[in-house]
This record gives sequence, structure tokens and C-alpha cells, in this order.
Amino acid sequence: MDFFSRGYAAIRGERGQPQEADETIEKLADCLETATLLEDRRAGVLSLKGLVRDWPEEVGNKSLPGLIKVLHTDYRDADVTKSVLETINVLCTVDHPVEDRGYRFTDYFIEDSTNVTLLLDILEEYDFYVRFNTIKLLSTILTNRSKRIQECILTSPMGITRLVDLLDDKRDIIRNESLLLLIALTRNNTEIQKLVTFQATFEKLLVVIEEQEGISGDIVVQDSLTLMHNLLRYNVSDQVCTWS
Repeated sequence: MDFFSRGYAAIRGERGQPQEADETIEKLADCLETATLLEDRRAGVLSLKGLVRDWPEEVGNKSLPGLIKVLHTDYRDADVTKSVLETINVLCTVDHPVEDRGYRFTDYFIEDSTNVTLLLDILEEYDFYVRFNTIKLLSTILTNRSKRIQECILTSPMGITRLVDLLDDKRDIIRNESLLLLIALTRNNTEIQKLVTFQATFEKLLVVIEEQEGISGDIVVQDSLTLMHNLLRYNVSDQVCTWS
């Protein structure tokens, strides 16, 4: 963790004088690309996560390739993965409609479809924060570039299955966030609607509704019904499959 501490100290410079963040971020980005030890890469990621909200442009421009590389190599490490996911999500989030930073970083991330495939694979990890942050990043990307991420998900052999399986997660936050993601994902893509339907999604949703005390339940019931509506509306094959 010495590297982590030095990363923050470097921002202040000697004797607490302000220093440009570029140099520190560049060193941290280089660490992600070249460090051979997992603990060094982990420290670099944690430092960048601490800097990204104040310097998103600099962190994204210098570190996004390294963050993606670390995600591919170290995704089995929960601490690294959740921190990388949080950092990339901040970079891709569009705070103001007129800014293009979030869109630019989103485009960079999804240019390679294997990055989306990796996110879908990471959903197999049961760690709460890993799953939660993966869902949040997928939701952010879907908000920014819905058509492209739908294409990527369709090319992933197990992508739809892993997304629908999240409905079985007994942790309410994970289940609820996955519901919102599936609602957005199925809103205007009939091919995805069909694939989601064939994953026994209606049965899973009926279980969720029953657990929430039926139609008298809370917003989760409304979200479940909304997803059902998305799967059936304008999709004759799903209607036949459901009622046959």
C-alpha cells in the first residue's frame, strides 16, 4: 500500500504545494500496464479510483486502456475488479447532456466487444460489490450506447442467460438492479426479447411477484410487470410461447 499512499501524496507535492495531477496519473497508468505484481496493480487501481471524480478527463485519457487490461487479467480478484468497475463507470457516466467525455470513454470501451463479454462473464462472480458494479456499468453503457451494447450481448453465447439468472439472486439490490437493466435492454429489441423469454423469465418474474405479495406489492412488482410487458408487446412469437 506504499504505492497507494505515494499516489495521493504526489498530488500535493512537497510541503503540501499543489501539483499537476497529470504526472501522477501518468505514473499510475504506467503501473497498470507494466507492474508484474498483483498488489502493485491493485494499489494503482485504488489510487486512480480515488482520483477519478476530481480528474475524470485525465484519468480516462491516460488510464482507461490500462484499466481495461487489468480487468481482463485480474478479474478473479474481487478488490481489483470492483475498483476497476467503479472507476470505469465514473468515466462513462454522462453528467451533463452537452459534454462528450462519458460518450467518448463509453465508445472506447465497447469498441472491442470482448470487453462487454468479459462484463457478462464477471456476473458469474457472487461477490456483492462485483455483481453490483458490473450491473451499474452495463446500465451506464446501455444508457449511452444502447444499440452497440445490444449487439455485443447478442454475440455473447451466455450473455442473456447470465443477465436473466440475476433474477434468482436473493439479495434484493442485485435482483432489483438487474430488473431495471433487463427492462432497458428489452425495450426495443425483439431479438433480445425472444432470447430473454426463452430463459424461463416469466416463471422467475412470477416468483418475484409472489415474494413481493402479488399485485399489492411494491415497486419491484411494477418493474416485474413492466419487463413482462416489454417481452410481450409487439412480439407475437413471445406471446405464442408464453400462452401455449
